[in-house]
Amino acid sequence: MRLTVSDSTRLMYLALSMIACCLAGCTPATIDKAKTTPLSMGAWITYWDYPRGSLVLEQNAHLFDDVFFFSWALNSTGNPILVKKNKDDIQRTVAMLKHARTRSWLTIVNDVHYSTGRNVLKDSKTIHQLLIDGKKRRLHRTELLQLVRSYGFEGIDIDYENLHPKLREPFTRFIRELAADLKRYNLKLSVTVQPKRGDSHSLGPGAMDWSALCRHVDRFQIMLYNLHNKHTGPGSMASTDWIREVMTYAQTKCGREKIVPVLKVSGMQWGPAKTTGIQFMSASQLLKQHGAVMQRQLLSVGGAPYFTYRDEQGEHTVFYEDAKSLLEKVRLLRSLGFGKVVLWSLGQHDIRVHDVLLKAQDKTMGIDSVDFSKIR
Repeated sequence: MRLTVSDSTRLMYLALSMIACCLAGCTPATIDKAKTTPLSMGAWITYWDYPRGSLVLEQNAHLFDDVFFFSWALNSTGNPILVKKNKDDIQRTVAMLKHARTRSWLTIVNDVHYSTGRNVLKDSKTIHQLLIDGKKRRLHRTELLQLVRSYGFEGIDIDYENLHPKLREPFTRFIRELAADLKRYNLKLSVTVQPKRGDSHSLGPGAMDWSALCRHVDRFQIMLYNLHNKHTGPGSMASTDWIREVMTYAQTKCGREKIVPVLKVSGMQWGPAKTTGIQFMSASQLLKQHGAVMQRQLLSVGGAPYFTYRDEQGEHTVFYEDAKSLLEKVRLLRSLGFGKVVLWSLGQHDIRVHDVLLKAQDKTMGIDSVDFSKIR
């Protein structure tokens, strides 16, 4: 039998996955168990889409085991701040989730909001000052712990992105100290990291020592998106081969039981002047508005829907995620032995995901029972 390039690639990833599995201490039996265990879903709710996101939770809290509140950033001196002054709304949502037996988490991101109204996203300089100064680092941990306890969260998720590689050891030290602080109050720690397929010295991924971090956290969440972005040409948020590479590498650094893949529910639009993010709802409106024809990648490479259209500015290309492409990625992750997935984020996603997730979480059915042919 002659192997195609695609066959050879799949065999290579299978071999690498088996090696990674051995290094992580798993067995074929643990992979089979993960495949048959009901899917555990999590999702973020963001401050800019809070009304829509909270409505999704009110109607579908039973679908989610973990919800992350993306509502806190930093001020110019590094103190955590509630971006949108909706404390009462958040407390009501946390209480509702607690009643539904869904865990709630506080996510803190290194976006800096200045009093002048200027915002700097993924600011590395402010975090640098917090991490290298022992007094400031201790104060930062104290403030975060107070927030988690005052709102009744069950844990905190640290999402500090685009840090300089020289902060690798200081960031690990901060996580180790924060884990000890939280443990005293029986609270959990999650770290969300940017993806990489091997050792890296780049801005962001290079600052994260996956092996060291994994030893101190309860959840090690990996962003499986932005394979294509404003620095590349048009393409899907994540391909199946790329996901396999990232997750294979992850298993050489962290035990499978702590690794949590993160899938993006939105996409990007590449135009003549700029590249911008786009939500499923907006992509659907553009598709209809311009009479464009939606095409879809082969399911074997991710199944992402995409289309092109022209306006007065020129040609635009849109890649995004819908129920079919998202659940195909979930199916892939399940086949690799991962039983937890988190969605970024709730509010403007393809609501058909809810029905499919419900079936995927059924103990008697599972992800392989979903009929993808019914989703265009």
